[in-house]
Amino acid sequence: MISTDITGGAGGDAAQVFNLLAVVANPDAYGAKLKALVEATEENKKFVALVAPASEILKIREDIKVDQAQAKQEIANAKAEAAKIKADAKAAAKVTMDKADKVLADAQEQATKMLAEAQKELADAKSSNAALKAQTAAASAAEKAALARADELAKMVSEAQAERDAAAAERKALTAKIEAFAKGL
Repeated sequence: MISTDITGGAGGDAAQVFNLLAVVANPDAYGAKLKALVEATEENKKFVALVAPASEILKIREDIKVDQAQAKQEIANAKAEAAKIKADAKAAAKVTMDKADKVLADAQEQATKMLAEAQKELADAKSSNAALKAQTAAASAAEKAALARADELAKMVSEAQAERDAAAAERKALTAKIEAFAKGL
């Protein structure tokens, strides 16, 4: 049984055998077919050679996808860590600012107390200064009065001394008169 295919050639295994016999029987046709087979094999080797790099490219693409997924995860981790660091920094800054505000409030309170004390001391000093000026004025007036009184006393002492000298002179004169009178008696 010989069968043919749509092209008119024998189909199946028998057709291949007839084709092989026809090629082997004709050495020129065999050489041409062999040459065509070698060229086709060389051409197919190029495609096979391309398949290896293509599989490497596919592998590289898969690796890139894995690397991209890892990079996305690392970026997400980095963003989360940055957010945590930022939150920690804000919390630390708030604690620091709260401490600074407390220190500032304490310093302002101390400054207010010190200012009040200084104002009180200044008022006391002004009061003491006014009292001291009044006392100085009173002392100066008392000194002037004492000097005037001392001048009066000195004048009175001088007058008393003059009277005493006059009385001594009178007494002497009187004693001399009494002695002269007593001698004359």
